[in-house]
Amino acid sequence: MNEIIYFVDQGLIRQKITTADYQLKDCETEIVPENILEPAKIINGKWISATAEEHSSLFNLKPSPMHQQLAALAYQQMTAQQTITNLQAQNAQMAYQLMTAQGGTTA
Repeated sequence: MNEIIYFVDQGLIRQKITTADYQLKDCETEIVPENILEPAKIINGKWISATAEEHSSLFNLKPSPMHQQLAALAYQQMTAQQTITNLQAQNAQMAYQLMTAQGGTTA
């Protein structure tokens, strides 16, 4: 029969399915983490919750300058793609108007 064990990976709680004869490592436990703030720890098979300050610092990370530049480039690409889409729609509309003005067929 399979069992679920819990462990900590870089301060974050993870789980994995193991076999019944699996030997727990020092950093693993079968105890379900309840009301535990991350980054958590396992000491002697018991969960140790992070303090409120440790928890908030984990999730209030500031992006690096490289990530900020990547975000700016992604936004720039998104707006450029929207401009291209708008221009294609205008071009199609003008082509349709030109075709109908010259006596072409209508839809």
